[in-house]
Amino acid sequence: NAWAVAFKGTTTVWRICNEFEEIGSDFENFPVFWAEDLKVETGGTSFIAKTTLDPEVAWPVKIKAPGKYLIRAALFGLASAYALGLDMDIAVEGCLKFSNTGNRQRIVQKDDLILIDDSYNSSPESNTAALDTLAMIAGTRRKIACVSAMRELGQYAEDLHTNIGYKIADLGIDILYLVGEETKWIEAGVKQINPGLRIKTFPDSTSIAEDIIDIIEPGDCILVKGSRSYAMEKISQKIEAQEFKF
Repeated sequence: NAWAVAFKGTTTVWRICNEFEEIGSDFENFPVFWAEDLKVETGGTSFIAKTTLDPEVAWPVKIKAPGKYLIRAALFGLASAYALGLDMDIAVEGCLKFSNTGNRQRIVQKDDLILIDDSYNSSPESNTAALDTLAMIAGTRRKIACVSAMRELGQYAEDLHTNIGYKIADLGIDILYLVGEETKWIEAGVKQINPGLRIKTFPDSTSIAEDIIDIIEPGDCILVKGSRSYAMEKISQKIEAQEFKF
């Protein structure tokens, strides 16, 4: 996985490349910043940052929040610090000071369960990031995802919800809870790839909260992801308050 920050000529052009692009194809002496040894765990995200501008140097970076998506932001920040001539050790230390606010991928470990409470909001990008975090943190644990519909997508709603369904199927989620009219397209996307995935649809988050308590098993990793309008935090609150007798 490599991302890059590029500039050319007298005009500085900052640009992030994803891991599927051919780095340097359009730029002479292309300056690349990339990440190696990526680790996403309940305690946070870590990687080694490197650059072609200083090949002998490597910066160990630690972020106190889980999420592969955070690596892009960190690399962009480090590249900007380098371009401005700032002390890179201070820039790396700044990454360590990052913290999420509200219910944004809040990690709760309870009774051999891992709960990822990401109930603050929902969008195609944040949904994808949350699902990636679930898959990376869960490892071999059973994966349960509680997902709401996404609002205000207009004419793109069907395609974007269907794409989330594809993502869920590809990641090998074991049980999927859905709420919201538009999640019918998530379900359709899932069934195109993995028709056997267990899907449970409910009219509201309160109903999901009541049902999920009965199916939780030791070792489960549970993601709660959704828009504020669906009050998905009720699911997280129910799980946290429950006294499980495993």
